Amino acid sequence: MVSQTRRKARNDLNELYRKMELEKDPRNIAFLRAEVRRIKKQKILRKVNCCDNEKCQEAIYEGQQVIKVGSDGIYCNMRCWAESIGAITIEMGEEQTCSSR
Repeated sequence: MVSQTRRKARNDLNELYRKMELEKDPRNIAFLRAEVRRIKKQKILRKVNCCDNEKCQEAIYEGQQVIKVGSDGIYCNMRCWAESIGAITIEMGEEQTCSSR
């Protein structure tokens, strides 16, 4: 019974991740993220690791999509990986241009 429940939760989680990749509306993305959190809080899925970003350290559960970069470790999302390598977010203004010539 537990393995069937766990399998269903894992499948539901994967389906939500697929929907999030395709969704464009921010309100629907927020709803899908809330559903992912709901499934994680049920404590059906086993915790298998933690995010390797020192600032995050969020639990990673079986069936969850993660970012794996070589032997650096696994991260719960691209933002955590980017932070761990020192990436920053900037906004381009009218006076700033990027030339690819």
